[in-house]
Amino acid sequence: MKLQKSLCTLLSLLLIGGIFSGCNSGTPENGNTPAPAMGRYVEKEIALPESKAVINALFYDGSENLTVYATLHPENEPEAPGLYRYTKSADGEWAKEAVEWLKGYTNATLAPDGKGGFYAVAHDKENQLRLLHTADGNTAEQIPVPSWDEPAKNEENEGGVAISGSKSVDIGDDGIVTKSDTGDAAESDQNTAPETRTVGEELMPISLDVLENGDLLLGDYSAYYRYTPTGEKVREYKVQSSGAVTDGKSLYTLDYEGSMTQYSLEDGSQVRSLASPSSGYGPLTSDAEGDLYYCNSNGIQRLTPGGTVWETIVDGSLTSLTSPSVTPTGLYLDGNGGFYVSVYVQSIGSKLFHYTYSEDTPTVPDTELTVYSLRELPTVRQAISAFQSSHANVHVNYRVGLPEGNDNVTASDVVRSLNTEILAGKGPDVLILDGLPVDSYIEKGVLADLSGLLSGADLLSNVADTYQKKGKTYVLPARFTVPVLIGDKDAISGIHQLSDLSTENEDKPLMMVSEPKELLELLASTSASGWIQDSTLNTQALIQFLTEAKATFAANDRQKWKPDGSGGGMAIMTDGGSYSFNSMGMSYLNGESHMYPADMNTLLALPGSAGSMGGKQDTNTTLGLLPGQMQNVYIPRVLAGVNAAGGQQELAQQFIQTMLSTEVQNYTFTDGLPVNNASMQKEIASAEEMADHMGYVIPIDFTDFLSQLSTPSVQDSILMDAVLTEGTACLKGEKSPEEAAAEIEKQVRLYLAE
Repeated sequence: MKLQKSLCTLLSLLLIGGIFSGCNSGTPENGNTPAPAMGRYVEKEIALPESKAVINALFYDGSENLTVYATLHPENEPEAPGLYRYTKSADGEWAKEAVEWLKGYTNATLAPDGKGGFYAVAHDKENQLRLLHTADGNTAEQIPVPSWDEPAKNEENEGGVAISGSKSVDIGDDGIVTKSDTGDAAESDQNTAPETRTVGEELMPISLDVLENGDLLLGDYSAYYRYTPTGEKVREYKVQSSGAVTDGKSLYTLDYEGSMTQYSLEDGSQVRSLASPSSGYGPLTSDAEGDLYYCNSNGIQRLTPGGTVWETIVDGSLTSLTSPSVTPTGLYLDGNGGFYVSVYVQSIGSKLFHYTYSEDTPTVPDTELTVYSLRELPTVRQAISAFQSSHANVHVNYRVGLPEGNDNVTASDVVRSLNTEILAGKGPDVLILDGLPVDSYIEKGVLADLSGLLSGADLLSNVADTYQKKGKTYVLPARFTVPVLIGDKDAISGIHQLSDLSTENEDKPLMMVSEPKELLELLASTSASGWIQDSTLNTQALIQFLTEAKATFAANDRQKWKPDGSGGGMAIMTDGGSYSFNSMGMSYLNGESHMYPADMNTLLALPGSAGSMGGKQDTNTTLGLLPGQMQNVYIPRVLAGVNAAGGQQELAQQFIQTMLSTEVQNYTFTDGLPVNNASMQKEIASAEEMADHMGYVIPIDFTDFLSQLSTPSVQDSILMDAVLTEGTACLKGEKSPEEAAAEIEKQVRLYLAE
């Protein structure tokens, strides 16, 4: 390990020296191209015997043997679910055996005792948390932990926590959302005593460590607990943490904002605040020398004892870790300077990667492909991961014009800078054109013809052909979303045009609107593409839109109806991805409105709306297109084009081909529905499976619904920024529609003339 560190340090110094040398002297005197810097970690996937097994722990003794403990859930192993031990020998074969000493237990967290045995915390058949120890790996001793039987406490109630009227949403291993209702306080049985939960029932273990003196350190999301080997509680460390690691003397924790703190294990006092690793969820580990390691989508980082800066030693952008479908779950040292990383892959299950240092591999691949988007998009990240897996000699440089959290630059500034770069004959190889002046780029010959990529590709033609002009295709959407109304059948059947959304109702509003900007953005999606013609803003159409949007807000304003609910949003994670409800969606789920508008990026939204909450597990919930000044609207997204002046024409087209493949399209991301036909059928099957699980009958044919989409809505980011700012003031009554439209025209006039 020390040799490894010295080599990395030497390479860093050489690189720095090379940079300054290049700045001072330019081209080498002998005219030869300098040799590329060599050495980096390379990734190798370790094929698991069963992908649906969820990895709990991994142990590697430095020999040829690798041991993995993993759980098979009932839906994957209905006959014999539970924890299994998989041992990989030198010949690459896996041996599988059930972990008998944990048979009948679930959610096990393991830690070696240093003597050849193991400790574990796990739930028994009654869902009670237990502490167990095995010396021989066959039989286990249950160790009583008296403090787990005590009433749980919280800040408001130093006695037992009473659970009376409450509602919760549970998400199973299959991703299906169910509602648990113990009764509202007003409706609960007054004669029923509230439930008092114990400490053991409240604990959610995330880690277990054995300290140097044999004590056990149990990690929970809200605290860490130290016990003797006989189960007596020694100390409680009140630390809320998203992850932690111990070096035997100190506890290092990451809070939910990404800050790291060191605590003394002796008295629980805070020792110091440490530099934070790069943001993003990931596991931690440490080595015998006190180095800390952290893994997330950015790669693997190291912090040396006493250090103040995390050093990236495995570049995530050159590995599968950069993929948004991959979530690191475990980080393990291999004892030889390398790392094992267990990950969970959306819709697939666990995977295992091994990272080893190669002195013969260039530090950075010798060929670079530059991809640009205004904002970071998960589909692009997934495509980069897939593309680099099959193009090991290519480094994909992903440039993002407006990184999240950077408020010091505007979209207008970024677009003008990019335009200058492109018109100078430079610029990125691949352009993701969302928010960029697509039509202007096509007219000025900035984009190359992509028609060849359509040959043999099985894509949704009504979306893929969006930018087909005179027999050529300059832009291919990799995703799309659909502006929709989701809600009660009878209410949606009466909505045909934008003005219908301002209809007054006696019982409850059509929609429950909390934020005018949120409503405005959705309504604009079915009208905005018609506001610009021949580089001129149609102010009359904009005035009409603002007038009708203002009436819609007035009829559905939450302040007018004052419902009992609190509004807010909710995100639901499923095995197939994720979908979220905005505040208007939450109001519908709570029965406060008849419908809600949404920019649908996954078909799971319909069964999710029908069965998540509010007792709507029937056929009353349906889906309709959101009306506007345009009809049958879809929004093409992740708009891929190739810079006609770029130096990597062939690679750029291959990259877009990867974006359109099932290797990328099969994953459900927030940036839209798949344009690949096979991937769309997979999405439809997932929605139908989810609906069938909850007893909901989908009332529409998704294939027919999607086939009627005929009008693309391409939203210019600079125009939309102006519309959202001035339009929000209009909806609040601070400006008239005419005044807001005049200000919008003033702001975009110069931009449209460029």
